[in-house]
Amino acid sequence: MFRPTAYLSFNLAEPDATSANASAIKRGFSYIAPTRVTAARHAVLNQACQRDGARQDANQNETHAVKRTSGVDMRVCLGDHPYWLSSEDADAMWNETLMPWLATKVETLFGTVYEFNDSSRPSFVSKITYGTLTLRLRPYRVDVTLEHDSTIQDIRPPLEAARAYLNSGTVDPTRVVSFTVPSREQVIDARAHDAEPIDKTAVNDEPGVRWQRVLEANTHKVEDGWLDVRFTDGHVERVAFGKSGR
Repeated sequence: MFRPTAYLSFNLAEPDATSANASAIKRGFSYIAPTRVTAARHAVLNQACQRDGARQDANQNETHAVKRTSGVDMRVCLGDHPYWLSSEDADAMWNETLMPWLATKVETLFGTVYEFNDSSRPSFVSKITYGTLTLRLRPYRVDVTLEHDSTIQDIRPPLEAARAYLNSGTVDPTRVVSFTVPSREQVIDARAHDAEPIDKTAVNDEPGVRWQRVLEANTHKVEDGWLDVRFTDGHVERVAFGKSGR
């Protein structure tokens, strides 16, 4: 059976971009895939910090309380085998080869991230917070926003949603450039702010208490989400999937 090949690139933002961190990452992650480490030319903006007051004023070119985090880039090679656009061969490649392999590879990657940050790193190597995982699945890029502790949701539902969208007949796949996947925390936040109070007493709660109640009520129900689809002309379309897309 034909198997994919992965290549990892760790893009380190300041102050993570040190030679000690680079050497430790290459040693610690090379068993997963060939690994390189670079200093991010433009630091990745952790989208979660936008909820904490980070915002950019386009008119004044002024950035407030911006938190920059490092990112992980995984390039997946499948030769010329098709898998995005549906056909008998592409469906088999997607369902039987790519998805099981990729889910296992990403789980291994972030299991190693957790172990590396938790205990296995040398004392002179800093703990690194990662903000994004970029999957390069030719010809598209999928940017997955990580949770605040550098963990990741199950990548299969959003990838299945992206493929379903490309095969829906409502869009020209050649115009699509990339997909952006929100973190589970962002989905919970969005649902909480759109939700009604869960009981009458919540109406009289302080706003923070009210939303905490809604968050607690919704945390175990996050089975859906959305994709931001970027096109060649710069246009971005939001596509819901799961329960919210029905």
